[in-house]
Amino acid sequence: MSTKVGYFPDRQRDRHSLRPGTLREAIRRSVDELGARPAVVLLHNPEHTLTPLPPRQAYEALAAACEVLAEAVAEGQCDSWGIASWRPAPLLSALRAVSELPRPDVLMMRAGLSLDAATLHDAEQTADLLGVAPAGR
Repeated sequence: MSTKVGYFPDRQRDRHSLRPGTLREAIRRSVDELGARPAVVLLHNPEHTLTPLPPRQAYEALAAACEVLAEAVAEGQCDSWGIASWRPAPLLSALRAVSELPRPDVLMMRAGLSLDAATLHDAEQTADLLGVAPAGR
């Protein structure tokens, strides 16, 4: 079983957040609502928060969010953690600023015929910078 955190209800539409306190609460609530510890908790579409930020700020926001997920594993709230992204370019920009993040166990990227070459290239570079080998390699 897996779950994602990153989007939160806000009146008429969901909002995205990488705030550590908000993510911690979402993970705790997910475990409570599921009644079980998830195998994987994915940071869902961090690019939504990262896109408008300059690279250094984006890195800091991403690093703080990744720390929360790494802590969730250490505290036994889930077995592993990862990142799920549709557009890896903002992740890549943040990682190039400083590439010392906790290493995710899973990196889930959009794939298939609708994926353009630039996005595929960004996904591969993101995986390399994070030290996550794509499935099938």
